[in-house]
Amino acid sequence: MQYTPIPNHLFTLSSELDPYSFKVLMYICRKTLGWHKDSDRISLSQLTSMTGISKSQVRRALVKLQEARLIACSETGNGKISSEYYLTDLITQKNIVWLQDRVSQWNTQGSPMEHHKRKIK
Repeated sequence: MQYTPIPNHLFTLSSELDPYSFKVLMYICRKTLGWHKDSDRISLSQLTSMTGISKSQVRRALVKLQEARLIACSETGNGKISSEYYLTDLITQKNIVWLQDRVSQWNTQGSPMEHHKRKIK
């Protein structure tokens, strides 16, 4: 039987993150932790097909996960729409109290990106 070792404290976040963000996070965990890798190149089309979420929702989820510092991303720069996704130390360390506070604050006040967008309008 195959399985992906996911830190238990991530399941506590399932009630804090919106369903799209949690699903995208779990897929990134599968592609990294499940293959014992620090990072993995994952295309937007792969994320949409494997999670069943629209491209726009996947993009929003990725932004939220990056703003919450749960994942980091770097562009591959090879002409394809693909990025290298990393799980941050917050995922691999048991920093759950800080993590819950951060995500709760982010849910009630909106993300920093949302505040920035409001100022522009």
